[in-house]
Amino acid sequence: MLAAGLSRRLGTGEQKILREYRGEKLVLRSLRACLSCFDVILVTGYKADEVASCVRGFLNRERFDNSCRIVFNENFRSGQLSSCLAGLEFARGDFMFALSDTPNLDSGLISAAYGAFLSMPEGCNVLRLFAGDKPVHPVVFRSSLKGILQEDHAANPELENIREILRFDDRLKPYCFDVGDAKYAKDMDFPNDFA
Repeated sequence: MLAAGLSRRLGTGEQKILREYRGEKLVLRSLRACLSCFDVILVTGYKADEVASCVRGFLNRERFDNSCRIVFNENFRSGQLSSCLAGLEFARGDFMFALSDTPNLDSGLISAAYGAFLSMPEGCNVLRLFAGDKPVHPVVFRSSLKGILQEDHAANPELENIREILRFDDRLKPYCFDVGDAKYAKDMDFPNDFA
C-alpha cells in the first residue's frame, strides 16, 4: 500500500492521508480494507514518521489475522513508481498496489479484484480495474513481473507511476475489469475532497 506521496495538490504542506475523512484517518480506512484480506507492505515517504506512528497506534489497537510491514522509500520524491519498487523488495508471490488516499477502498473491492485476477485470460499478467473509463486501484501483478518492473524503471527512470509503466512495456499485458461502481474511482487530493 502506497503512503509516501507529497500531497502537493492539497496545498497545505501536511500529509493528506493523515487527515480525517468520515471519522477516520484516510490511511487507516485504506489499511483496514487491505488488512482484512492480505498481509500489507505499507510504503512511507513524505512525513514518514508521522504516518508510521499513526499506523503503529492503529495496529496496536486493532487486531488482524494479517500483518503490516512499514518500509521507508528514500526516493519518494521521484514519484509513485519508486514507492512501488520499494515495497516490491519485500513482496513474495503475486502483488497488489493499493493507494492510501482512496476512501472507498473496501474488502469487497479487494476480493473482487483478486478473483478477477485469478480468472484473467491466459497471457494476461496485470489486472487493471476501471469504473467506466476511470482507473481504479488496486492494480494486481503476477509475481513474474517483479524483475521486469525493476528493469524498466532502471532503464527509464523518468517513468513515475503504474499507468506510465503499463503503457511503456508490452510484456505487462494488462487485463481490464470494470468494477461497475464509480465510487471506487474517488481519491482525495484537494481540500474540498475532505469536506
